[in-house]
Amino acid sequence: MNPVLIPIYGPLAIHIYGVCIALGGVIALYLFKQDQKLKPFLNSQMLSTIFQIIVLSAYIGGRVVCMLSESITDIWFFFKFWEPGFSIL
Repeated sequence: MNPVLIPIYGPLAIHIYGVCIALGGVIALYLFKQDQKLKPFLNSQMLSTIFQIIVLSAYIGGRVVCMLSESITDIWFFFKFWEPGFSIL
C-alpha cells in the first residue's frame, strides 16, 4: 500500500496515516462537543483552545522524541515538517 494519499509538490504530500490521525482528532472533538456531561464545564471556545493545545503539543512532543531516539543533532530538523520522523506511539 502506498502511504502517500495525495502528492502535492516535491517532498510535500498528504499521507494516509496523517489523515487518519486528523480524522480521529476531528471525531474526538465532535464527540466532546456532543457529550452532555461536559457541557456545563466546557464551552465551545474552551474546547477549541484545548484541541489546539493538544495538536501543538503532539507535534512538539513527537519531534522531540524522534530527535532524541534517533540522535539527530541538526536543530533545523525540528522545523522541517515535510521530513519524516515523528514518534506517534
